[in-house]
Amino acid sequence: MIRKDVEPDAVESKLQSLVQRVLAAWARGDGRALAAEFADDGDVVFLEGPCLQGRAQIEAVMQHLFETTLRGTRCLAQVKAVRFVTPEVALIQTLGGVVFAEETVIPVERYSIQTFVAVRIRGTWSVASFRNTRMRAASLGIQPRVDGPGRLARRGAFLEQAGGPTQGAGGRAQARKDGGQGPR
Repeated sequence: MIRKDVEPDAVESKLQSLVQRVLAAWARGDGRALAAEFADDGDVVFLEGPCLQGRAQIEAVMQHLFETTLRGTRCLAQVKAVRFVTPEVALIQTLGGVVFAEETVIPVERYSIQTFVAVRIRGTWSVASFRNTRMRAASLGIQPRVDGPGRLARRGAFLEQAGGPTQGAGGRAQARKDGGQGPR
């Protein structure tokens, strides 16, 4: 049950700051700083289901990823909702995704909803659990076009409301295939 009697204004800025510290650590490629924002027994569940358990594993795996697959990436996210389960437990929902060095917007295929479970222990907020869920094209207001296989058409203005249109690497690749006409 989500409690409505908790005063969110008193701590919401601290929770926003927690998310910003996680994003800043990612941008620096700093696994230790990212893991430091998690509770000792915190966990991370990636898109395909792999799970990291505990601060030490989060640090080690994220640092390895920052030095390899995720080198030079940034995680962009905007807080969409903060809800308090108790005065010491909050759910934070963000909308965003990962961009590579040459990208300025999140490609549609990488749009995700992230859920942070934050806990306050001895007055300090930390991440107890983090889940990343990929959004499918339909949930972004995109539907298959009838004028060609594999083409996408926008349905509504959700992308603009979520932080702007997303073309990125996937959109550029499709644009090259379409002779300059990317997804609409």
